[in-house]
Amino acid sequence: MTPGIVHAGPSSRWGRLLKPIARSVFALLLGGKRIDIGKSRRHLNFMGLLSGMPAGLSRFSVLVPGKSNAIKAEWLVPARVGAEAPVILYLHGGGYISGSPLSHRDLAGRLGKAAGARCLVLDYRLAPEAPFPAALEDSIACWRWLLKQGVRPEQIILAGDSAGGGLALATGLRLKQLGLRQPAAYCCLSPWTDLSLSGESIVARQSREVVLANPALLQTAAAAYCAGQTPDQALVSPLFGELEGLAPILIQVGTEEVLLDDSLRFHQRARAAGVNCELTLWEGMWHVWPLLYRTGLPEARVALEKAAVFIQENAGLQARVGGREKLSHSAARQQPTEGAL
Repeated sequence: MTPGIVHAGPSSRWGRLLKPIARSVFALLLGGKRIDIGKSRRHLNFMGLLSGMPAGLSRFSVLVPGKSNAIKAEWLVPARVGAEAPVILYLHGGGYISGSPLSHRDLAGRLGKAAGARCLVLDYRLAPEAPFPAALEDSIACWRWLLKQGVRPEQIILAGDSAGGGLALATGLRLKQLGLRQPAAYCCLSPWTDLSLSGESIVARQSREVVLANPALLQTAAAAYCAGQTPDQALVSPLFGELEGLAPILIQVGTEEVLLDDSLRFHQRARAAGVNCELTLWEGMWHVWPLLYRTGLPEARVALEKAAVFIQENAGLQARVGGREKLSHSAARQQPTEGAL
């Protein structure tokens, strides 16, 4: 077994039954040779509206001062979570051209609730109206804002899915460039780490993918975000960055994804750079499968449980006198129950 790679086991019966249904739905929402960005945004937000928000969370809207703009964001806060709890800075997916706190409220809220963490979902600027480096500028501005609110770097988990997962890692690389401290860890779900689209799985997994089965989607999104800039620069595609010194990373990816190689190659490069990077391969799963949590998909629940344990292990509640010891290992290993999600 390759060091740092965990196999989640065979897919569930429900996962196998759900796959063709989900593929048909996403083909309807995201199909076509020409991608209509406005329509993609509306469809993704509509899915988020249908999902709603998990029970037991409070939601607060905030404005984060940006480099040249005020950035909208929203807090999702579980009941009875204190100031020493982990803070998840969540960067939503959507190919840098779509997605919002609304589209990812259910996913981010469930992750925060499972981990006993306050979750801040950032409504960063989108391409083509605001191409690179706008999204990165917004995430860095939000990082600085959190520190000004009294949140410590060792409390913060940078998390995201798809483009948001790539943006989380790019944010970490930018923090290094700026000489700023690293977060406690990174938690990435199906991250898009290579906007040059050079991974073999882009073609090899095309017929097996559920969400990103339309080849035009990634091409359109990459072109809009890069806006003529080179896609293989590190802050666009963190796969090509200098990864030494990054905080621990958890990557979860499905074996059916066209972006599978984005995770496999990033994991390999991170381990070679001495980074504590763990990759979990989910057999039979597609791109960002926990978005379908409400369908009863077991792999969605367990993936969030795994992420919650990782968050608590790296930025857990401070069970100490004087503020320096993390949550005990045994406590961190207590898996959330399904009811807690």
